[in-house]
Amino acid sequence: MLNSSSNSSGSGCGHSTVITRTVLPLLYCLIFLAGLALNAAAAWLFLHVPSKKSFIVYLKNIVVADLLMSLTFPFKILADSEIAPPQLNAFVCRYSAVVFYTNMYIGIAFFGLIGLDRYYKIVKPLFASFVHTVNCSKVVSIIVWLLLMAISFPNMILTTEITKENYSTKCIGLKSELGRQWHKASSYICTGIFWVVFLLLIIVYTSISKKIYSSYKRFRRSSEATKRKTNRNIFSVMFVFVVCFVPYHLCRIPYTLSQTSSHFSCRARAALFYAKEFTLVLSAANVCLDPIIYFFLCVPFREKLYQKLQLKLKTSSEAEISKSKRSNTLGESINIIPIPQSTECRRIGSRRATQSPVFGTSSPVLGVGDAGLGNFHMVQLSERRSELRQLAQLETTEAFQHQPLRQRKRLTRSRAAEQPPSRAERSQGDARGAPRR
Repeated sequence: MLNSSSNSSGSGCGHSTVITRTVLPLLYCLIFLAGLALNAAAAWLFLHVPSKKSFIVYLKNIVVADLLMSLTFPFKILADSEIAPPQLNAFVCRYSAVVFYTNMYIGIAFFGLIGLDRYYKIVKPLFASFVHTVNCSKVVSIIVWLLLMAISFPNMILTTEITKENYSTKCIGLKSELGRQWHKASSYICTGIFWVVFLLLIIVYTSISKKIYSSYKRFRRSSEATKRKTNRNIFSVMFVFVVCFVPYHLCRIPYTLSQTSSHFSCRARAALFYAKEFTLVLSAANVCLDPIIYFFLCVPFREKLYQKLQLKLKTSSEAEISKSKRSNTLGESINIIPIPQSTECRRIGSRRATQSPVFGTSSPVLGVGDAGLGNFHMVQLSERRSELRQLAQLETTEAFQHQPLRQRKRLTRSRAAEQPPSRAERSQGDARGAPRR
């Protein structure tokens, strides 16, 4: 008995039964076990993550698509290994394979929407209007599902040439003439969707990287941590597309033509068959890699995962390490850089230094180890460091980075204005309000 993965339709062009009946089913079995476990865990975690952002809505749709895609693997495993009766091959060709491809392209489309959402919220924030709200993203999600189902489901309806004699032929042999033509057209459409999304992701993530780097250069701050985080997020998405989807879509159209045309030799058909089958395994492995993307892209997902595992949040530890490094850097810069003459700290410090013999002559540089610094300067130095740390911490938040430059400056000024008066300012106010003797 030769199924859709083991023989070409009636041409005597045989394939290795070791590969089609053993190797490929074993690979799909491993992908099924890992993918089902990872996506079930991801779906459970996303149930506890509120849909407050549009890209979280899109990620949840990808989880659903991957789960449905994973559930089709057992049917393909049984059909390809020829453990099940031959009638199962007809079920795979008519229903299971269609559901597999539909959900694969639904996931691809949502990755494109995530890229657009990130682009407009970071690079073009003024255009991020109601189109990128949660309600609008839900409507867009429904449209994507309906559109892909409308493209794929006719392949179910037009698979009508099913009889007891041809249970074991290739899937293309179970379709009517109209079904063959629709299969060819839908393959072109879905392949076009992938290449459009792939090129779109290259463009938008390149623009996002340039925007983030230019923003940090504008603030004249070290952007190594941001570069690593941005590169990691972009690399995780592009890695999945390049490894999982690009090889398959390079050979899908030639393979479809080999099925619907008689201009291919037996050797060419066999080569395209093996290329399609092994690259399809890579596409199926996408269900195991998507949860890694959720971990990198979605902070609420990552926090919920650490919370459920009762582990220390990685984001918190990273923030503490970054804050410690930043405070050390700020302390070193304060030790060697003069405090500006226009600041209140410099004016009061100079006045106190000239009034009291303990401070000696006022030095233009405030060093922590200076013998003439005094308690007053120590208080000023500590409070100045605290304010700089708070402002630096504000500038590293994701919401702050996504704001336009003018709005970031307003947020920084408002945060500085909200700080309570320092001890030196209170003592200065008390000194001014005290009656002169």
